[in-house]
Amino acid sequence: IIAISFPQQNVGFIGTKCPCGSDWHNSIYRTTDSGVTWVKRSIPDNMGYTPELSDICFINQDTGVICSIAANYNFVKRTTDGGISWNDSYDNGDPIQSFFKLRNNLIFGVGECSVDKSIDYGLNWQGTYIPNCQPVYGLSISSAYMISDSVGFMVGCDFEDGYIPIILRTVNGGDSWTQQIFDNCRG
Repeated sequence: IIAISFPQQNVGFIGTKCPCGSDWHNSIYRTTDSGVTWVKRSIPDNMGYTPELSDICFINQDTGVICSIAANYNFVKRTTDGGISWNDSYDNGDPIQSFFKLRNNLIFGVGECSVDKSIDYGLNWQGTYIPNCQPVYGLSISSAYMISDSVGFMVGCDFEDGYIPIILRTVNGGDSWTQQIFDNCRG
């Protein structure tokens, strides 16, 4: 199990990614009884295979987004019927690998070199590219956390300069980010 989202006390979703080839392989499951039972939901099957899920984020029992980052196929898809059907929701270049929901209508999506913001339940996304970011060989973002609509943080690593941990901070809702080097682990 790689992701979990409970938008309501009784209603929740899990995303699975299991290389064992079982029924749980790359699937989404929904519960309406606080996890006592789980029902399998569909995952978009594009290009002839089911992609690997990276994260899920549900706003309510019906509306949610999923993301996948795989070697040849990256996507964000949105559902408004509890995962029965899915539609494309994002195509801004840098693939979203995880979500952070600040409140129901405000979702942040984190890519290796960008942070994207949706203010309409994941229907549309506005992206901000992180300057000097080069995944794998340079600065790469791994996670984000917003403490309010305007103030938030992203963390990652600068691989080019010797695996230096990096903290990025915004005070304007992700429109721009200030880089801070985390010196505490430099001995």
